[in-house]
Amino acid sequence: MNKKISNILASILFCVFHYITNCYANDANEWGVKPPTEISVNNNKFWFMEDSNTQLIHIIIGFKYSGSAYQSIDKISVPALFAFSMLCGAGKYSTVELKNKISELSLSINTQVSLDNFYISISMPLINKDEGIQLIMDILGNPKFEENEVKKIQQSAYGLQDYADNPAGCIASTLAPAIIFKDHPYNRGTYGTTENMLKLSIDDLRNFHKNFLTQKNCVCYIGGNISQNDATELFEKITKALSQGNIADEVKNTEVKLNNSIVNYYADGTQTTIAFVLKNVPTNSKQRYAARLLFRILGENYCFKGRILSILRSQKGLIYSGGVRLYDANHSNYAIGYLWVANNKVNESIKVTKEILADLCNKGITQEELDFAKSNYIGTLATQLRSSLNLSLFFFANHLVGKPISCLNDTLLEIEKVALNDVNTLAKNLFKDVTFIVIGGAK
Repeated sequence: MNKKISNILASILFCVFHYITNCYANDANEWGVKPPTEISVNNNKFWFMEDSNTQLIHIIIGFKYSGSAYQSIDKISVPALFAFSMLCGAGKYSTVELKNKISELSLSINTQVSLDNFYISISMPLINKDEGIQLIMDILGNPKFEENEVKKIQQSAYGLQDYADNPAGCIASTLAPAIIFKDHPYNRGTYGTTENMLKLSIDDLRNFHKNFLTQKNCVCYIGGNISQNDATELFEKITKALSQGNIADEVKNTEVKLNNSIVNYYADGTQTTIAFVLKNVPTNSKQRYAARLLFRILGENYCFKGRILSILRSQKGLIYSGGVRLYDANHSNYAIGYLWVANNKVNESIKVTKEILADLCNKGITQEELDFAKSNYIGTLATQLRSSLNLSLFFFANHLVGKPISCLNDTLLEIEKVALNDVNTLAKNLFKDVTFIVIGGAK
């Protein structure tokens, strides 16, 4: 495709983008999206999104201030072990029986933990609603934590220090926090350490369940093919399964500490994962949206027109793949770029990456790149939010970091307002200091 055709397509996409944002500015329903409804029940509240076009019911429950940063130093791996052990029996079911029942009812249950929070995402077919809800109440309110099953999880330690298994995951969850957060609870990493995990007991899991899965720190989204009355009744059952609790956010804000260093970890293999950590992204909304567009040009969402893929892969053939991701925590927001390379191309890939970052810092991006980033960002968002589950997850994730339910509307409007100078001013700050973390097979 020649440059003229490319420019025409970019212009068309940008016109579509303006049409979408202008429609949405007038009426949220013009984009086919209705924000969730806040419903209060007995001094608690949940958020409801009905979708009669699906045969599924979605439940997303988050527990704020329950991640590794909120644990005592000797219990930092409890949230991770809890997430992996939550299905080790519940109610009258053993581990095997519970997993068989989940399969029989076609339930999808996923648990996840972060530096700040723990959450569980559940989808169930409408035809299995009654049995599915009862099973979920057992899982939430009466987990068994069968000791022999929990021990298996502890002994495997899910590769906390086995960098060869999942180097990118290790960087994001364990290595990067330990390196960039000095003297702050975030330096413990998402999962803590293998050593700490091996010391934990069943009582530690039971205490976590009692003290951190509570009504007070619960954020709940219920949606899909369910009426508001039925959703309210379901939420009442969920809260009854939880203790009342009294959790507060006691962690302080912090910024990442970067020093242009390269930290190396050896892992046997033919491929290396390189990560580069960027400075804190400002929480000011204008700069946040400018950062989103800047990262799209750098390579967020593995954008093929981003500089990581277009230069490092297409032009120079140095990497297999690469991108950049923004990590939102309650008290620090930072970005990590990832490169997947052959062992013999590590040094050259780092050198070219530094040149890309320096060029963005010194020269910034062009208006043409900004126009593309806006249309690409909005187009990707529209694609990702086609299902009621993804919409619920979008609002839920924004809710956890304190954004209002108008966040989708705000995003569309604020993206449109971002000017070229906003992006380039931010680039001068974000790309000055970078820390590289390398996990590879070449010592």
